[in-house]
Amino acid sequence: MKKETFSDKMIKRFYGITGPLDEQKRQQAEHLGNIGFIWLFLILQVGNFLAFMLADIYPGLDARIYPIIIELLTFIIAGIIYFRSEKEHLADLDLELMSEKERRKLQYPGLKIALFVGLTFHPIFSLIEAVTLKQDFFTLFLQADRILKTALVASILGVFISFYFKSRKHHTEQSE
Repeated sequence: MKKETFSDKMIKRFYGITGPLDEQKRQQAEHLGNIGFIWLFLILQVGNFLAFMLADIYPGLDARIYPIIIELLTFIIAGIIYFRSEKEHLADLDLELMSEKERRKLQYPGLKIALFVGLTFHPIFSLIEAVTLKQDFFTLFLQADRILKTALVASILGVFISFYFKSRKHHTEQSE
């Protein structure tokens, strides 16, 4: 069996492809990625030009508005790529083509995401707040209300992720 390259893993992760990455899926993913890159490149070029021209006239407004607009446009392009990949059935589950290792990865995805988010973001946000407010990290890290908020957000995200994977499996079963 041929080992997956790093670029194959990145393509599969970015587009949500499960199972083997055959040539057709690879071409579709690269086509969508190229379209997204071209649009993002053009938007950044025009945006940088406008920001450069307006920097002398409105420096404060330019510094506040430009990053927000670029971020929104990036999210819009990412959404377009996502919906195009859904339309082309790029991320459909191929359960019969998946290896046993890949099938095990699909078990309890909501729980895995919730644990990852809770265990990763709670220390990071506690550290950021400790640095910005100049407080003790461990007192912020061990506050009960912070722990409960993190657990609540992580569990809500876990429920949404598990519903998403159930709907993907249901959609795959219906299309077969």
